[in-house]
Amino acid sequence: MNTESTLLIFDIHQDTNWIQRILEKEDGNFTHLLLGGDYFDAKSDRAGSIADICALLLELEDKYGDDMTLLWGNHDIHYLETIPTMRRHQNPRHQRYKIPGDYSNSKAKKLSKLLPRRLLDKGRLFTKISGHLISHAGIAAKFWPSADSAEASIETLNRLSHEAMLKLPYEANPLLLPGKTRGGDQATGGLTWLDFDEEFEDALQLPQIFGHTPSFAETIISRARRKGNSWCLDGAQTIYGILDASGELSIRET
Repeated sequence: MNTESTLLIFDIHQDTNWIQRILEKEDGNFTHLLLGGDYFDAKSDRAGSIADICALLLELEDKYGDDMTLLWGNHDIHYLETIPTMRRHQNPRHQRYKIPGDYSNSKAKKLSKLLPRRLLDKGRLFTKISGHLISHAGIAAKFWPSADSAEASIETLNRLSHEAMLKLPYEANPLLLPGKTRGGDQATGGLTWLDFDEEFEDALQLPQIFGHTPSFAETIISRARRKGNSWCLDGAQTIYGILDASGELSIRET
């Protein structure tokens, strides 16, 4: 996907006011909106409710349509796997993607009623924009399919990611599980779990942009961290990026 400019916002954690401030500040400065996951699970007292974030996601989908990309993060997967059973039962069954946070069955039940099919279908695990692979946590080399070209690898990983989401309530998938650094059993975290500090290596044909591993550096702009040609943009709701069509990334603070 090539756009004139893409606004990149990662690790939202129900902070709807933060998104709205960014959108107001950058109004007219971007042609595509990418939201990089972790919409659910509040991380601060600034966070809105589950109803607030769902309403905002629906409003943005109505406004931007195909000009918005919605990526899932590890906190979202925790909720999404419960939706099929929550719609039939009082409590979820066989939670394989549980993580620490402010998750509750009552919140998951509410989300199952508020999150429509069109948003569930819109969400994905990664995308390519302006020559960059963009995901919630980054893509490790072990999960990058071997192929004759980067485009062929992307096509295969798209298929594998789609299958992982289809089977979300029924089986655990390495693409969605943490590595040992984050308390998991596998050596390296998947696309929603890869740890920037301990696991990420800039080893693919394409540069990457992702969030997931927060930085609380005293200088806000330095919370955006780089390895090789790839960037981690999780500044705990303080930074975001704009990626232009040439692949130049501008880091901005709120």
